[in-house]
Amino acid sequence: KLTAAAVFTSLALFNMLVGPLNAFPWVLNGMVEAWVSLNRVQKFLALKYSPTIDDAPFVLEDTFRGNQDCVQLHNVTLSPNNEEETVVLRDVTFSLPFASLCVVKGDVGSGKTTLL
Repeated sequence: KLTAAAVFTSLALFNMLVGPLNAFPWVLNGMVEAWVSLNRVQKFLALKYSPTIDDAPFVLEDTFRGNQDCVQLHNVTLSPNNEEETVVLRDVTFSLPFASLCVVKGDVGSGKTTLL
């Protein structure tokens, strides 16, 4: 028997399902994107690493052959247009050895791209 209580209860339950059912395609899309990204990272990490100069897949000038550090920064402070109010990098010091792997990570806007 169809009563008002049964109809309103059914409508309330269906309305509760509207949000999750609308979000399902977005979740599915996010899962597919994550899967593709993980595959890309896995392929990148599986690449052959060649730590010697002679095996490197690129040509280097002879000036790097004898040096231990390829890139060096000492107390570097960088700001656009030499404005002291908007310093992007402050007192950065590091050295990057030749033929080494370096990961630069940080929050959005922390100066990763500026460092590169």
